[in-house]
Amino acid sequence: QKRDLAFIGEMLIDSTDAALKEITVRFDIMANVNFVRSFWIKQQYHKLKNEHWMLTQSDVIGDFTVVENSSDMTGFFGRKNSSFSNYHIDSIFQKNIFKGSAIVVELDSAKDKTEEYWLKSRHFDLSKEDVGIFKMADSIKKDPRFIIRKKIIGAVTTGYYPLGWIDLGDIYSFYSYNNIEKNRLKIGFRTNEKFVLPLSLSAYLAYGNFDEKWKYKINPEFYFDKRKKIKLGASYRDDINQLSRSFNNIELDHILSSLIQVGTATASKNYVKDFNFYLENKWSTGLASRINYYYNVIMPVKGVVFESLNDIGGIDHPANYITSGLDITLKYSWQNKNVNGNFYNKTDFKNTFKKYPDLAVQWKWADVQMGSDFNFHKIKFSLKQQIRTQKLGYFKYYLEAGKTFNTVPYPYLDLPFANQLVIMDEYAFNLMNFLEYASDEYVSLHLEQHIEGLLMDRIPLINKLKWRNFIFAKGYVGNISTQNYQAKYLFPKGLNKLNEPYYEVGFGIENIFKIARIDFIWRLTDIYKPGVYYFIVKPSFKFSF
Repeated sequence: QKRDLAFIGEMLIDSTDAALKEITVRFDIMANVNFVRSFWIKQQYHKLKNEHWMLTQSDVIGDFTVVENSSDMTGFFGRKNSSFSNYHIDSIFQKNIFKGSAIVVELDSAKDKTEEYWLKSRHFDLSKEDVGIFKMADSIKKDPRFIIRKKIIGAVTTGYYPLGWIDLGDIYSFYSYNNIEKNRLKIGFRTNEKFVLPLSLSAYLAYGNFDEKWKYKINPEFYFDKRKKIKLGASYRDDINQLSRSFNNIELDHILSSLIQVGTATASKNYVKDFNFYLENKWSTGLASRINYYYNVIMPVKGVVFESLNDIGGIDHPANYITSGLDITLKYSWQNKNVNGNFYNKTDFKNTFKKYPDLAVQWKWADVQMGSDFNFHKIKFSLKQQIRTQKLGYFKYYLEAGKTFNTVPYPYLDLPFANQLVIMDEYAFNLMNFLEYASDEYVSLHLEQHIEGLLMDRIPLINKLKWRNFIFAKGYVGNISTQNYQAKYLFPKGLNKLNEPYYEVGFGIENIFKIARIDFIWRLTDIYKPGVYYFIVKPSFKFSF
């Protein structure tokens, strides 16, 4: 099938050893791959020590374009030539070298080699065309018009505009609107790689004209070495927070949050003062840990009241809840050099194929001796992986489980991630309302099977669009003990316990215009409950190849 993700080509086999001597492969322009008109690979192998056939030369040429079906030559060619020599064969290594996590060491000078070094080290000379490309690239980098365009494109894609050693942003949160603050103005910055000190710093300042409150956050981090293996950090935030909002969702003060949320969800919002002081260490490639001291204060917003039962059965209205203690997080992400010590981190959740699943474990402890209003323990762990399934595409799963010990108010219970925005959130339940359910022990499982173009590529005319299909199912099983269900701390209106497992299922189409995905989602639990939808269509956006 011309549209299959498979190479075609020729191989040259040695008649004596039946070994591969040379291979040339390419894939068809009709294959379901984005932004690539053609891709060609040639590899050569030679016999070493009259016994082992090893790769000695590899050449790759790619023809990339934005408009794939255009007759005009819009795009560019990418070429990579690699040669391999000085093989060491039959060397003896100690077995413990191959045990444990891989440790990747990159010298500080690896990216600062001189032209003299490359002239001496290259196995073959550059062609005149290659030399011209290097000169052109150096010239473009110094062109003021190119520099401005690069900064603007970077600001559009990341939300931050570089100004020397700081980035100004997030531009998408300079202005936003919500039912608590009404009009919200915000300005912030972060340091970038031009900042020469072993320190990073980010901060913002915001103001809401309706609640007339200033909000702010500051987060400095100090690195003990140039490789940023060990860091000491602190953060303080005084702002609005939303309970049960996913870490993967756009920020609460993002301009799109003002436009695409269904309902007000006032009860899920609160004021928070949050201090953290932490030490993080990357023990080896993909293995990181963090120990953190935290002090957290939660206060209700206007229209929300905290309620608790006192010793004589009356109802008190606490002005706030305070927790203070320690949390310890351990994370493993195979071959991920940038693994972060936070249990939830967007960059760690990028979809990549890995040999082993990502693992995260966190233990959290609060104690009245450290200034907390109550004692509790929390433990949770997660597993995540994306696996190739040959012609069936690829399979993704995300498993999370946790338990809270002792009696706590509802903001500190286990609240499943919900999403009332029109845009789909991959790690949330997209037909669940914010702060709809609570539990103190739970298991959550998300499954997705992406069958790529297995169906769409077989439909005439539709196959030219290179659309792809997927199916998914999500489930949340939660339980709440009698001590945490309306026994001391009362729930706000709309928050309930789960009487049965919560499920969402659906299917979707992705790779629409190369960037869009549409999910058709059905809710299978409590579908007749007031204020909920049992079916919805939600889009999302990301580039994919």
